[in-house]
Amino acid sequence: MAQFLGIDPNLLATQALQAAGDNGARDALVSTLQKATSERRQLLADEQTKAEYDAAFSETGSNLFSAIGGELQQLFTNVADVVADNPLIGWLKQLRGDANAKIAHILNLFA
Repeated sequence: MAQFLGIDPNLLATQALQAAGDNGARDALVSTLQKATSERRQLLADEQTKAEYDAAFSETGSNLFSAIGGELQQLFTNVADVVADNPLIGWLKQLRGDANAKIAHILNLFA
């Protein structure tokens, strides 16, 4: 992913690991991703894509982590409602709060 975005792989890995537990590091990670993708986004993304992902390019890392946490919470709550007897639901509920899941989601947004 780092190569795709033109970011030093060591920098991206370090920032992603640090972002798992530190709000300041979350801001740095998101800022790095915003800088690496802003020009491509302006040149290549269609208007619908820009609108859908606008928050990712206007929020700080801390705010983006909070927003994604809310999205993941809602997603897994909806899944739990549909398949309440599934033994994986407990695992999914635990996963939704995991910082690594949020980092993966953020990396996916910027890819």
